[in-house]
Amino acid sequence: MPIRSPSAQRACASLLLSSAPRHARLRFDRHAWHCGQSMTEYLVALAVLVAVIAGTGAGDPSMLELFLDSVRTGWARLLSALALPV
Repeated sequence: MPIRSPSAQRACASLLLSSAPRHARLRFDRHAWHCGQSMTEYLVALAVLVAVIAGTGAGDPSMLELFLDSVRTGWARLLSALALPV
């Protein structure tokens, strides 16, 4: 369960520093560990996505170049269609 309010964060911080039962402290520690793990997974997925999009093969254009070329072509077609007389 994510901690949402600053008062709840202070309460959890005081729980760690207090003489609360060990199981109460472990529940917060596990939550913090899982939050860190999910952030790491997001960063790895983002790094792979950036590598796939920006990476180049043996002389092939990258996916980013193909995307930008298709945007340029679509924009040029839209402008030429708008320039036609009614």
